[in-house]
Order: sequence, then structure tokens, then C-alpha cells
Amino acid sequence: MSGTNITSELRKDFDIVTCGAFREQLALVSCFVDGKPTAAICLTEISVDRETVELTPIFVRVTPDMVITDHDGNPTTPPDTT
Repeated sequence: MSGTNITSELRKDFDIVTCGAFREQLALVSCFVDGKPTAAICLTEISVDRETVELTPIFVRVTPDMVITDHDGNPTTPPDTT
């Protein structure tokens, strides 16, 4: 896809979150990005022996320290969350 960072895998992840059919396989997980506290929506997968759960982050909450840019490197303005 030219001019976008949206891959087919990201589109699949978006569909998982928005369709509702996978709700039982999703978890909201407290985590850190670059040492800063945030949270992620993760896809969960239980091991065959049912002893471990694998978490695959699909979306990570943007933190105030993250700088989001467009494709030209220009910073975007995050929405006011106050």
C-alpha cells in the first residue's frame, strides 16, 4: 500500500477489535513503552498445555511523550483528553 503504514496484518487486527466476535480473546494490559506507563489491547492465546498465555499487542495507547508524525515527519496535534 503506497503512502500508508497500514498493512494487511494491521487491518486484520483492526477487524478483530471492531467486529466483537473475538471479544473473549482480547485483554486490556497495563504495560510500558520506552519506560513510560501505558496500556495495550492484546490478543490472547492459551498454550496447548494451558499453562501459559501469550499476549500479542495489537494497539498501544499513545502517551503524552510519544510524538506522532505524518508521512512528511510533521508532528500531529493529539486530541485534548482533559
